[in-house]
Amino acid sequence: MARRETNLKATFLRAAGFIVAYFVLAKLGVPMRMDAINASPIWLPTGLCLAAILLFGWRFWPVVALAVTARTVAADLSLTVGISLGLAKAAEVLVASYLMKGPGQFKGELDSVRAVLSLVLGAAMAGSIVGALTSTTALCSLGLAPWSRFLELSSTWWLGDAMGILIAVPAILFVSRQKRWSLDRSAMFSAVTIALLLLATGEIAFGSLFPAPGLPLAYLSFPCIFWASLRFRENGAALSSGMVSLHATIGTLRGLGPFARESDVESLVLLGTFLAVVVVTSLLLGAVIAERRKAAQALRKSLIRYNLASAAGSAGVWDWELSTNELYVDPVFKRILGYEEHEIRNHLDDWRRLLPPEDAEAVRATSARHIKGETARLEVEFRILHRDGSLRWFTVRGEAQRDASGRVFRCTGTVVDITDQKLAEEALEHGEQTIRDQLEELNHLYQTTPVGLCLMDRELRYVRINERLAAIHGRTVEEHLGRTIFELLPEIASRVEPIYRKVFETGEPVIDHEGHARDPKDPNVKVYYLASFYPHSVSGEVRTVSCVVQDITSRKRIEQELQESERKARRQLDELEHVYRTVPIGLALTDRENRYVRINERLATMNGRSVEEHIGRTVREVLPTIADIVELKLNHVLETGEPLLSDFEGTVPEWKGSALVGHYPLKGANGEVEGVGVVIQDVTALKHAERMQAANNRVLELVAQGNDLSRVMSLLAEDVETQTDRGCVVRLMEPSGDALRAIAAPSFPGDHDEVLDVLPVGSRGGTCGRAAFERREVVTTDITKDASWNDFAAAATAVELRSCWSVPILSSSEEVLGTVCLYADEARAPDEQEMEITRNAAHLASVAIEHIRAREALTKSEASLRESHEEITQLAARLIAAQEQERQRVSRELHDGLNQQLAALSFEIGMLRTEVSEEQPAICHRLGELQARAIALIEDARRISHELHPSTLEHLGLVAAIRAYCDEVSRRGETTIRFDSIHPPEHIAPPAALCLFRVVQEGVQNAAKHASATVVQVTLRGADDSLTLAISDDGRGFDTDRTNGGLGLVSMAERVRVLGGQFSIRSSLNKGTRLEVRLDPSPVAD
Repeated sequence: MARRETNLKATFLRAAGFIVAYFVLAKLGVPMRMDAINASPIWLPTGLCLAAILLFGWRFWPVVALAVTARTVAADLSLTVGISLGLAKAAEVLVASYLMKGPGQFKGELDSVRAVLSLVLGAAMAGSIVGALTSTTALCSLGLAPWSRFLELSSTWWLGDAMGILIAVPAILFVSRQKRWSLDRSAMFSAVTIALLLLATGEIAFGSLFPAPGLPLAYLSFPCIFWASLRFRENGAALSSGMVSLHATIGTLRGLGPFARESDVESLVLLGTFLAVVVVTSLLLGAVIAERRKAAQALRKSLIRYNLASAAGSAGVWDWELSTNELYVDPVFKRILGYEEHEIRNHLDDWRRLLPPEDAEAVRATSARHIKGETARLEVEFRILHRDGSLRWFTVRGEAQRDASGRVFRCTGTVVDITDQKLAEEALEHGEQTIRDQLEELNHLYQTTPVGLCLMDRELRYVRINERLAAIHGRTVEEHLGRTIFELLPEIASRVEPIYRKVFETGEPVIDHEGHARDPKDPNVKVYYLASFYPHSVSGEVRTVSCVVQDITSRKRIEQELQESERKARRQLDELEHVYRTVPIGLALTDRENRYVRINERLATMNGRSVEEHIGRTVREVLPTIADIVELKLNHVLETGEPLLSDFEGTVPEWKGSALVGHYPLKGANGEVEGVGVVIQDVTALKHAERMQAANNRVLELVAQGNDLSRVMSLLAEDVETQTDRGCVVRLMEPSGDALRAIAAPSFPGDHDEVLDVLPVGSRGGTCGRAAFERREVVTTDITKDASWNDFAAAATAVELRSCWSVPILSSSEEVLGTVCLYADEARAPDEQEMEITRNAAHLASVAIEHIRAREALTKSEASLRESHEEITQLAARLIAAQEQERQRVSRELHDGLNQQLAALSFEIGMLRTEVSEEQPAICHRLGELQARAIALIEDARRISHELHPSTLEHLGLVAAIRAYCDEVSRRGETTIRFDSIHPPEHIAPPAALCLFRVVQEGVQNAAKHASATVVQVTLRGADDSLTLAISDDGRGFDTDRTNGGLGLVSMAERVRVLGGQFSIRSSLNKGTRLEVRLDPSPVAD
């Protein structure tokens, strides 16, 4: 029930969406009607109706009829007219969909020529006739149109419906198949470029911006359509042809374009013909490309299957070219013979040396008879010498290929390793001879022979059988003896009984009888056998028959696989020939007189001639302009026999650019060069990209080396001129933003620099001023006719400036930094390569300008930062010095003042204690406690004074001060402080000594108080050029990435930094902390 409700909901939504879409397309189609004939050259709603039937099925026709009826009534026509036209439209699309889908041509996609033809011929041409006739008949019958206009109305109605189907159906089918819209960057760029070009060419041909009456501009969009078809196949063809058709229709209705005539009928005919050519041509091209893509995929799969089949078994193909004696053999056979692939050339001489003389002669004689036509097929068995010295048997089957004159030019076929079969046959023959000659050894033979043996009497009972044959039958020897073959093997008994009877009656053996039976272990598997029957006579009467059975299941399967491989190989050879015809590189063969023997379509097209015009003609006859260069290379290969790889850059009749050309020798059986093979790969785009990249690298290297902007821009302009053979000017925006000043112009005439050096930014600033003002590329094909050059026309004419094009230099924030301009001395438009180079130069200039300006700003910032850093360092040094002075003052006051007073107080308390009588013990005890506290205060004051300004450091040096401090901290706390000094300097400068002592104080206190450390290790290590202090503990540590340093750590780091040292800290949770200070060089006191 729920599923039915879901289906009803989906159907309702489809119907509602279809009706809305129909109304929208019909509304859009009304402005495209020609008032004089009251008809539209494109009626897209018909295509929508047919697409709905194709997508949702023929049961959708009531919705189609309802939509048409509703739209007709909404157009102020009667309900009768609406119903008539709705039924007519439903009948039209039903007939059209049947003509597309009924015979099986259309499968939902326009990816084949048959599918496109079914759309064009079946739906658009034939199906639309039904709609045109029925709809026109309804209108005339209802009095809405006179019968005298029946033919005119039906023909225009047919044209609008047909074009609507051709344009709308492919586009709707394409959109309906897209479950996910995703294009890579390259495809997106191609799609946007094609769309922009289609809009541009459409506006040129059918718009009002570039009126050109009389010129055949309507076909400007054809290259874009072909590009879309090649890039996106049938989908690109559908969408691009639709865009062009709509543009052409709208332009013609507006009275613009080559199809606009005074007569609407004439305009309609011309427009319809053009639209039909555009749509049908593009759809057929897209379908052909899709079919070729499918064929290429099938070819790759076929090649993979062939390689797997060849590697799986000892079978493969060979190909013998008689003119050169090149002999290709599957690489698997080289491995079977123990050789690597490169150790045996693909040449008849290399293989002939591996055959024994008698086998080589037999192969030669058999091949000669077949080449003369004495045999229909080439079949021969021979031996080949293995790398280890043994001989292996092979059988070759093949057939000669003859040209139109009957001459054999190639032999192809299959080769099979039959060594195992030969060995088995030899073993069988030896066994039979042994049975006849040594009957007394029969028992031993029955037990050891690798084949099945049995002895049958005249009633076909088993008299004797060996284990081998019993196992083949799936029974024991005992189960056979005394029982007939009918009891044990009823499946094969009827087939072998006539053979046994014949042997019994004639006394003649029957040898090598092939048969098959089901495997007793698996009835679904067939077992093939080879049996021989030999009679045993006593007194001239045949009493028994011996049977020798050999299991040839493996051989049979191999033979079947070989047969299948042969069929596949033949198909693949045909496919390879097809690949040669369609390979996207130029291929040719020439003889010793430099005549073309063979050439493919690709190279023939580049030469501007057909394939037939090349064959038999010399290079000089075909390519007279470059014959000297080509003949020099061909003759070099013919004389030296060595391949030659070279670059070519130039022009041939139908091609201009760069190519990689390979010439390789074709040698005959005698080793002499009989011709030259030519391979040409078009590398024009690659060379252009390499040159552009090299120029970019040179500019970027100058930027990286710190060169100024003028030098970088000059090199950039020089590289552009080298690549384009045009003049180049680089201009930068003035700080005011209202003018452009030339910074680089290598080839610009110097006498007129003062006139064209500074150009205003605006519509009257020439090409560069406009490009900077409008922030887009500007092309001026003729300066004398361009209004923006009026103020500079005289100066431009004086330096023979006729055309130029400019690209703005935009920063990363889209700010105009300047322009890059190329100019020519003739009136012309730039080609795409020149525009690409100009755009690249503008982008590169933007990168260079921003980098250089950023570098200059950074240099200024660094200088300012260094000054600030020096000031901060000096301030920190003064603060630390003031702090130490204050420490020294406080320490002195504690020692000389407070400490002396506390000592006096302790003395007075002691004296007072002696004066108190022993009769007052409580007071005596209290005075004793006060004296002890006074003594403790004296000790604390002494310790604080020592920490503030350690006298030990001043009098005994750093090592003694650190050791004394560590011992004191160890005595008064639970933390053990260990100190090691390794090669410390004898005299350390006081500032460095004080700094290191303060670091020890702060580090040890942090470890003892905050890290809960039990052991702290302090190490002072001296070297020739440095002094290192390390403090490590086993405390709880902290995360240095998440915890900011406290005041203590900041103070230590600042003290070290003031002295130019290095301060580092490493710590992690529960793994302790390590502080390290390095003063470099070692701070030794003078």
